[in-house]
Amino acid sequence: MTGSTNRDVARHELERTIRAELASTRYSQRWMPTAPTAESMYEQFEAQREEIGLRNLLGAVQAVDGNVATAGARAVSQSVPPHCLP
Repeated sequence: MTGSTNRDVARHELERTIRAELASTRYSQRWMPTAPTAESMYEQFEAQREEIGLRNLLGAVQAVDGNVATAGARAVSQSVPPHCLP
């Protein structure tokens, strides 16, 4: 039983770390320069790519916790920028 509890604690710690990284990524995206340059556009692309990866990882952690049905749909819907949706 202890092994299961340790794994649960580790998963919750991982989820908390991922959420903190997502918050950091969102914060850094707010401070992007408004006049687009090639470098700022690349940085914005990289920040969005990192956010998508973190959301996918968060969805996987939530799926392991038993939220399989909702975690995947939530991760996908939150990772796609609104202007890319059909």
